[in-house]
Amino acid sequence: MEKAADRKTEFHELSVAIKAFILEESSLVHIEGSNEVVDGGAYKWKALSEESKQTQQRLFSRYVRLIDSIVRENFDEESLDRFACSRDRVLSLLKQDSVVLQDTNEKVYEDITEELKLQAWLSKAL
Repeated sequence: MEKAADRKTEFHELSVAIKAFILEESSLVHIEGSNEVVDGGAYKWKALSEESKQTQQRLFSRYVRLIDSIVRENFDEESLDRFACSRDRVLSLLKQDSVVLQDTNEKVYEDITEELKLQAWLSKAL
């Protein structure tokens, strides 16, 4: 039980830190002409300041450590696949290395939050 409580605390603290990073240090830029391809357009990440890059790296490392500790436990194949897809989504949003369809940072953060909730739920099932 203590392990589950510790993990829940870790997910919560990480979510708070990611929120600050996404909402205060990150910016989205509309990709010109993307409305012709995708309804509502697509967005890319504006380059981060050096300080924000350091914050990004710390968050990325912290998230990977948490996820690695969970993945070492036994997942059935279906749960592992769901977990891996969710993990990859969060990693991509943290790295800010891909185009996103959300038009605000708040929506990106909501997406990350939903993935973290799924991961926490899947890890509780262990």
